[in-house]
Amino acid sequence: MIGKIFKLFCCCMAIFSCGCAKKDPVPEMIHFAICADYPPFEYVSHGEFIGFEVDLARRIAMELGRVAIFHDMAFASIFPALKNGFADAAISAIAATRERQIAYTLTPTYFQERLFAVFDMSKRVDGKESLAGQKVACQLGSTMEIWVRQNVPEAKIITLDTSNQGIEMLKAGHVYAVILDGPQAKAFSAQNASLRYTHLADSAEGYAVAFPKGSRLARPVRALITRFVGDGTIDELKQKWGLNDPT
Repeated sequence: MIGKIFKLFCCCMAIFSCGCAKKDPVPEMIHFAICADYPPFEYVSHGEFIGFEVDLARRIAMELGRVAIFHDMAFASIFPALKNGFADAAISAIAATRERQIAYTLTPTYFQERLFAVFDMSKRVDGKESLAGQKVACQLGSTMEIWVRQNVPEAKIITLDTSNQGIEMLKAGHVYAVILDGPQAKAFSAQNASLRYTHLADSAEGYAVAFPKGSRLARPVRALITRFVGDGTIDELKQKWGLNDPT
């Protein structure tokens, strides 16, 4: 009798084990730090994160059998989030500057940035010389801030957490111009009839995904970005978000 009970127990355990083995494993997560105030790259619509880089992050995670989780924060908080381990990666219009290449591991670039000045139609901005001595707004820690400090040292720089804040200051007459990239300059000007924009310069650095030094994710994601640039995936996403349109 005991032998029969033991055999029955073993049979049940085998069935239970087989059932467990058939279950699909829960995908691991990749935590991305973003500043979701930068359409069309990353922003919130109807309570959901969307945009060119949001799609790119999800494509990366899918290729690695993982799920992309986004953490929205001020742009200036993104790199501290990488350093303290709060985020695995950053994908938020991260310009691949020399300083960032030293401090972090960056992927190959996937988008080349162009810098524009947005200004009120009652003013005139013909180039960087027009900004000398003027109050100029830009996002804290962005390529725009770096460029203005290097190329227009005479400007009075106002740094802000978001581009929206800069546009509101411009509309209120508190700054002479806001420095943005092409897609944002075009979008804000279209939304505000009194605003115009003009090209200032092409940035020497493109956008890249950033990782803390020693990250195990960096190598496979670097390979994916190289593949995406070559196989048309990046062009497909740019087309979807209107980033192939001439500005």
